[in-house]
Amino acid sequence: MGRYKPPEDALRASHVKEREIEWLLEGRIPRGMITLVAGRPGQGKSLFSAWLAARVSQRDGGVIFSNDEDLKAETSRPRLRLAGADLNRVHFWKPTLVSADGIAQLDRFVRAMKIRLLVVDRWRRTIRTG
Repeated sequence: MGRYKPPEDALRASHVKEREIEWLLEGRIPRGMITLVAGRPGQGKSLFSAWLAARVSQRDGGVIFSNDEDLKAETSRPRLRLAGADLNRVHFWKPTLVSADGIAQLDRFVRAMKIRLLVVDRWRRTIRTG
C-alpha cells in the first residue's frame, strides 16, 4: 500500500491567510455573512430585524426586507419608521433564491441599490394531520 494522498480540493489550514472580520453590528453580526436569528414566536425576532434594518439604512446603505408573515402597510412599515429607518433605502421584496435567474436578479439588485442587509423573515406554521 502506498502513502495516502489527500483529495485535490483539500486545503491545509496553514495555507489559508487569516482576515479580520468586518462587522455590521459590532461583535455580533458579521458583514457579508449569513446570520440566523432564531427563537420561539413572540420573542421579538421581527422587531429586532426592523431595528437592524433601520440602523443599516441610516448608516450603511440599502436593505431588502422580505417578510411573508406581516402586512407591509399595517406592520412592517410602521415598525421600520418607528425604529428610525430611512424608508427610501428599505425595499420590500421577496427574492427567488431557488434558481440561477433568481440569484442573478438578487445580485443585480444588491449591486445597483447598494444593499448591505437582506432580511428574510419568514415564519411557516407546520400543520399536522392525522
